Parts: sequence; C-alpha cells; structure tokens
Amino acid sequence: MDDLKGFEGRQAHDFDKARERIITTILDEPFTMLNESTVGNLSASDAAGQFFTFDQLCGYCIDLARLICEKKLEIRCKFRIVKDNSFGTKPPNDQPWNGMIGELVRHEADLAVAPLTITSQRESVVDFSKPWMNLGISILISKPEKNKPGVFSFMAPLSSEIWMCVTFAYIGVSVILFLVSRFSPYEWSIEDETTPQLSNKFSILNTLFFALAAFMQQGVDFIPRSISGRLVASVWWYFSMILVSSYTANL
Repeated sequence: MDDLKGFEGRQAHDFDKARERIITTILDEPFTMLNESTVGNLSASDAAGQFFTFDQLCGYCIDLARLICEKKLEIRCKFRIVKDNSFGTKPPNDQPWNGMIGELVRHEADLAVAPLTITSQRESVVDFSKPWMNLGISILISKPEKNKPGVFSFMAPLSSEIWMCVTFAYIGVSVILFLVSRFSPYEWSIEDETTPQLSNKFSILNTLFFALAAFMQQGVDFIPRSISGRLVASVWWYFSMILVSSYTANL
C-alpha cells in the first residue's frame, strides 16, 4: 500500500493542512468496524452520526485512510459514521442525495472512505479515486462430464422416435415406389431385342437401394420414368434434404 497513485483527485487544490478534515464512512465489515477495545459494546445505531478517531475504528478502509491522511496528505482527520446508514442514492422527484454521497454534496464531510460502488450517477456529483477493489457477479454451473463416444453416437443428434419414423418412412416409400413401378407401363421396357420380354428395373431390392441412395444424397443408374414414380421420388428427396439439414444443425 505504499503506492497511492490515483488518490490525488482530478485537480490539485491548495488547502490548509491545519484544518481537521471530516471523513464520512459506514460500518461494514471487514472494511469499517468499531474497535471494541476503545469504544466498548457500542451498537451501530448508536454510532450513527458520532465522531471517531483512528484508534476507535478498525478495518481495511481505516488503514487506507490512515495511510492517505498521515503519510500522503499529512492532514488531521476524524471519522463520522453516516447518519442514515446509507451509501448514497438519488431519490426521484428531484429530492436531495442521501447517505455518504449526500453529506459530500452538502459539504458536511470532506471525503468518504468506504466500500462505495462507482456509478455514473454518483460520478456526476463527486470525484472518485481509482477503485481499490473490483467485484463481479458470476454464475457457477457444474462442469459437464465428457462421455466417451460409443458405436451409436452418430444417432445422438436426433431422438430415437425420429429415427424410428425415418425407418418406417424409408420402408413405406420403397413399397409405394415398388407398387407404382409395377402398375405404371412407363417403368416396363425391353432390354434385350432378341427376347421380347418386358423387364422392370424397380425390383424390391432396387427400390430399397434407390430410396437409401436418395436418403444418402447419392445418385444411381436408374430413375423413375413415370410421373407417379417421379412424384414419389421427389417427395422422398425433399424429405431427405430436410432431415439431413436438421441432423447437421444438431451436431
């Protein structure tokens, strides 16, 4: 605490060192406390508005004030506990400041030494030194446990109900596409001119493979040629695109 830079004030003023200064403070452990060895069992309410010396008070703020007044400024000081036991707020409706800030504004005290929060409203009426303590509000949460990835970790982005619906949709689309290709004449063709036998590329296995390839966004060598088959395939492609986008977003 030998370095007192930041306690000089914004402007340097000539003042009479012989005049005793009044320091307003507030009882707040461990910053400012009554020294029971010198004042006895004096209550906080009885101490409000009374004057005290350095020996009658103790705490971090008292030690800081002693260092500033005696070693830095070389002035005589005495403490007065704030009368209303308030740090200082500005009530609405243009009412005067209360607490320690009010005593400074009304020139009832020369300076305040206390754990006083620096706000823009208070800075508009008084000068603050550099803060000697910084406090912050934090939220603590338990650290999540890292689980080792398993064989089916790739299914974690989607719930089990969605995967079950996707499985049923895959089987349903394959069956519908197989039936459509059976009844549509556009899906039948003659592959070998020597044998006029009609064939259909959309067998049950090829239909399952086509639906799986479309779901994996892969191409195949055969596509539906009928309007009804292309309509079913288009709906499945659109469904696959939405599902893959949702899966990627949840990774």
